[in-house]
Amino acid sequence: MCDAKEDRMKKYLSKVRRLVQKFREVSFVQLPREENMEADALAKAASGGEVTDAYDRTQYMSSIDILDIQQIGGGENWMSPIVIYLKDGRLSEDKDELGS
Repeated sequence: MCDAKEDRMKKYLSKVRRLVQKFREVSFVQLPREENMEADALAKAASGGEVTDAYDRTQYMSSIDILDIQQIGGGENWMSPIVIYLKDGRLSEDKDELGS
């Protein structure tokens, strides 16, 4: 990977390294700013540069300041039937699972 010199970028790099460990495979593609106008506008907003459009009316929180939330266990748990119902509208056929 790469190195960072300033403290803010070191925090971003540290966060990326932690996130990368959660995946089996990762690839990065660098796009020139000219090819991604939205990212350019966000970068200007974050750096305090002049920005037009909706970005000047929205205050963004740096992603390095947002707390990481970890899910414990990736398998099924007591919330799984609820999530399935909310996503698909399906109820479980298993009476024990429904608490009846």
